[in-house]
Formats: sequence, C-alpha cells, structure tokens
Amino acid sequence: MEAYPLFPLSTAPFVPGTQALYTHADGDCLRFDTYFGALSGMALRRYTALREAGLVIRTSGDGEAALCRRTRSGMEETLQSVPVTGGTEACFPFNVESDALYYLRLEGCGLMSGRFVTGQAPSLPKVAIVVCTFRREAEVIRSLTALAGEINRRAELREVFHIFCVDNGRTLTGAQLAGCGECVTLLQNRNLGGSGGYTRGLMEALNADEGYTHAWLMDDDIAADPAVLWRVRMALAYLAPEHSGLQLAAGMLPFDRPCLQYEATARYDGRTFHSNRAGLNLAEPEKLLENEKEASADYAAWWSLVLPLRAVREKGLPMPFFIKIDDVEYGLRTGAETAALNGLGVWHPSFSEKTNAYLEYYVTRNSLITLALHPKLGAAASSVLSGRLLKAVAYGEPAYMAAAARGAEDYLKGAAFLLAADGEALNDAIRAEYSKPGVPFAGRKDMLFAALRHALTPSALKCLRLYLPMLRRLKKESPAVAEEYARRRGELCAEKGWRERLGLW
Repeated sequence: MEAYPLFPLSTAPFVPGTQALYTHADGDCLRFDTYFGALSGMALRRYTALREAGLVIRTSGDGEAALCRRTRSGMEETLQSVPVTGGTEACFPFNVESDALYYLRLEGCGLMSGRFVTGQAPSLPKVAIVVCTFRREAEVIRSLTALAGEINRRAELREVFHIFCVDNGRTLTGAQLAGCGECVTLLQNRNLGGSGGYTRGLMEALNADEGYTHAWLMDDDIAADPAVLWRVRMALAYLAPEHSGLQLAAGMLPFDRPCLQYEATARYDGRTFHSNRAGLNLAEPEKLLENEKEASADYAAWWSLVLPLRAVREKGLPMPFFIKIDDVEYGLRTGAETAALNGLGVWHPSFSEKTNAYLEYYVTRNSLITLALHPKLGAAASSVLSGRLLKAVAYGEPAYMAAAARGAEDYLKGAAFLLAADGEALNDAIRAEYSKPGVPFAGRKDMLFAALRHALTPSALKCLRLYLPMLRRLKKESPAVAEEYARRRGELCAEKGWRERLGLW
C-alpha cells in the first residue's frame, strides 16, 4: 500500500523555550503527546474524510516504541508496542477515532525520523501564501527563508504552495530573496496598509493561471515552524465535501510566553472582542484536548488564516480599511466555518508591548463602518465611541480621544470619503497629528482602575470635551450614513476600485 505523508515529527523546537510543544522527556522515556507532535483524531474526524493513518519511525539506538492514545476522558492507553533496533523502520497502522490524540512514545532510544502517513490518496489543494510586509526586512526574510526552505526540499509541498511577498514599503529586492528560490514571488505595492497588501496578494491568486484554491494570509513578523505547511496540506487535502468552505485559523503564541496561547479565533458582538481558547498552556497535554473543542467564531485574525478563494469570489475583496478591523469585518461578511487545529500555530510579538494613540483613528472609524455593514450585531454607534473615551481617560492622554473623534468624523463623511481617500497620504497625516506611544494595559480590569484614577483630572475633562460633541453627531447622523455604507458595500470591496487605489491599471 502506498503511504502518503501527513506530517513529520520533530524533536527540535523552532522557537527557544518551546521544547514542551514538541516532546516531553522523563528519564529515558520520550513522548510526543504535544502540540506539534500529536495527531488529533477529533479534528480529522470532524472536518476531513481521513479515517486511516499510520506512524512510521526510525530510532537512534535500541529500545521500545509505542503508539499511544489519549482520550477526552483523560484515559491514556498503549495501542501497539514493539522492540526497535536503531536505524530500522517500524510502522504502526491505526484507525482514526474522534475522541483521541495519537502519539509516539519511545523508551531507551531516540528518534532519527518519524512521520504520520495514510494510505488514502489526497485531493491536493493549490495554496497561495500571501505575506504582507512593510519595512521589516530582517523579519520577513527570516520567515520566508524558513518556509521556502521546507517547500523547496519536498516535492509534496512544492506542488501545493507558492508564496507571494507583498512589499508595501518597496524596500525589498529580488536579490535579498534569491535564496528562497522560485517558490517566492516579490510584489512591490503601494502602502495601503495590511488591507491593501493582503488584497493585492488575493488578486494575484485569483487571476493566476495556476488554479489556486486557497489563500493563506500571513503577517511579516510572525515565526512559523515550517511544519505548519504539512498541517495545512493535510487538512485541505482530506477535507470532507460538507466542509469544503472551511477556513483554517492559527493559534497565536506570544514570543514572551511562547507556550501560552493568546487566541485561536474570536467572537465580536459589536462592542467587545472575545478571544477563543485564550490562556491555554499548550505545553500541557490535557490542554490539547480542550484546544480542539468546537467554539463559535465570528472571525480569525490575519496573523495566519487560510481561506478558500471561492469565498473571495463570492463575497468580494477586503474593505479599504488600511489597518485594524479588516479581518473582523471580513469574517462577519463571509460567515465561514473556521477551525483552529493543534499544530497549526504561530508565534507573534505580544500586543502588551506597545500601542499608539493614532491607532484609535482606525479602530474607531473601521468599527463604526463594520457596524454599519453588519446591523445584525445590534450595537449602537455610540458604544464604539464610549469605549474609546474609556481608554483615553485611562491613559490620561487626550490624543487618544482626539484620534478617535477624527475617526468618527471621517466615518460620518460616508462611503464616498472612503472610496476617494488616498490611504497612504491619509495614514501619513494621521500618524503625524496623533502619534503618541504607550504601553497597553494588562487587561480590562487594569484599564478600568486607571480610568477611575484619572476621572477628575484635566486630561479627562479634555477627553470629555472631545467626546460629547461627536457623540451627539453620531446619534443624529449615523443612521443615514450607515444606510449609505450598506448601499455601497459592493463598490468598497470591488476589484476595480482596488486596482485604481493600488495603481495597477
């Protein structure tokens, strides 16, 4: 029987401090019941047609190898166990069941190589990886080199993946990416933010002759173990027909706490963002079962998201938001089924490291537009502005409220303003006027306490004076403006408009 690869095992962590995401060692026992080492029967049975698999290994040294299973009830059992001789191959076939994690355990020996395989032939996707970057040359070159290296090494990946690097800063050269080989295409792009960069990549994929089925949106400052390529290939190649529209989200692991999941999909009610599966320590095997429980999701962040291009053709391109909330709006618009799987995670800089007042312009404007486009959220426009007031008072910095008020004002100018705006020039102006760096609060409770401390200060009164007139305008003008946004939704996300903004005609 021919064995088709699913994903390889690794004992070497891609990011320092993450060994427990790959292996657990106890004396001469080495276990792979880990985030990157285990095969999840729960996800495969739920979303794919994969029903049979095998584990193929070669060990360094003599000892014992076992295929093990951990179930939702917490029970651990050994399914098969055999003595092994160093350098010789051992194979463990098994049927995939819905309530189990399957993993390798070694006693008295190490792992030379290992991989999960299947006898079921794949239906291969064609995936355009879209990496949007802006003047982060070192980070993006490091990321692309790692991914391209794995793609170039394996024919099974070369036939699935191609990378489009969209350079909004126009600072990268082909020579800098020459080591990546032919699997990377560099696209110089006008700086219309992440929205414009990802849209450029989506348009390239949609109009390419290669017949791409999916796009994989990816940040430039993440670290992704190249093994995630295999996880995406496995999931898409065996998708069940009833889940053909599935999106694959990645869990985000902060660099400063690299085993603690920040988020894996999220919900949005028009007022508050709610992270799914937040705070799970993925170094603990028990948490892996919890991590794949089904969770309602409205969107998945674009630090890493795989989506079918069929949905883009049906629902249109992203909104010209520049940055912030574009992934939220798009998730709400497509309404796609979204899964976050063990082993499909990336590391990303922590959001607790920095913030800036000018970002309030985009959060406010784009949140208001999103409410206009998705009235079923049921939130009032005033609630968006009130949330920004609370944050500005907590920081004791009127620039936060001034930027938010400007965002609300530009929202009230309607869809015509968004369609006509030069996003690059506007961003330069907003940053010049409202830039004020800060350190984010540890959580909402800390922000509330800070707001109480600053409630009667002169800065709080300045914030209030900026807030009240705009609040009155929102209550009066927003209903009519929201109708205009809804009426002109198609224009906002049309390819023709994007080509004009990006100067591609």
